[in-house]
Amino acid sequence: MSAPSLDPSFEKAVRRIMRCFGIAVLCAPGIWLARTQWFISHAEPTVATIVALEKGGKGNSLYPVFEFDSPSGTVHRKRSSTACGSREFQVGDPVGVLYDPRDPTRSAIQSPAQIWSVPIITAIWFIGVGTFILRAAGKRRAPSSPTPKETTA
Repeated sequence: MSAPSLDPSFEKAVRRIMRCFGIAVLCAPGIWLARTQWFISHAEPTVATIVALEKGGKGNSLYPVFEFDSPSGTVHRKRSSTACGSREFQVGDPVGVLYDPRDPTRSAIQSPAQIWSVPIITAIWFIGVGTFILRAAGKRRAPSSPTPKETTA
């Protein structure tokens, strides 16, 4: 039994949509990485204090929670989006933090692993998915073979 044949113009439109989606998925990591780089270049450094290590996610992942004062005197508290090892941070440790002076809620512990791991892992995943979509969009279905005609005797 062969798969039903699709209208060639419909199949072509679906491939175009898949290509556009694949290209968008491939561009997303570049945008995220550029935003991370922009944050690093425009952020202000300060010193924060680790106030807690919260368990979260799957397993026993620990996420550092830090507090810092902005120049206006406001205390900002944030849970890192990146897990850490059990010995990497201890409650009470001072840590370098980068924060956006226009929006101090945008902050991160000043460490390559804390700043770059989520964007890089996500970029690798998006690149894989985007490549898969583009490859799938480029494959054409084999034309369905005609059913054999019955021969008359």
